Amino acid sequence: MSGWLRRIGIIVYTLATIVLYGIGHQDLFWLCLALGLFYLILCGHVQKHLLLAAKARHEQIRDHAAPLGISQHDLDNFNQLPLRVTKQDYKAVPAILAYLTHTLFIAGLLLLITAILFRLSF
Repeated sequence: MSGWLRRIGIIVYTLATIVLYGIGHQDLFWLCLALGLFYLILCGHVQKHLLLAAKARHEQIRDHAAPLGISQHDLDNFNQLPLRVTKQDYKAVPAILAYLTHTLFIAGLLLLITAILFRLSF
């Protein structure tokens, strides 16, 4: 799940929690709040795996460049570059984390739709 979708998921859970607050459906409010926090924690774990994979790829490139006669100045410049997450880094995320974040994203959308329907009928 890309960074933008993770941000959208957090916004969805925030909106659903705000809409559910104070309309008499406390069970759904607390469920939405708990799932939103769980989603936020899982997104942090996904980000950790992505950054570790990007760092490993960066170090592998650096280690392979040194024997090729690249100057130390160029290596220092390369080391100053920020880590960039690419599509191949997403393969480092365990499948269970990917499935859980996707499932929680869809649950957040369903909770937001339910919250809006409850708010409109209230």
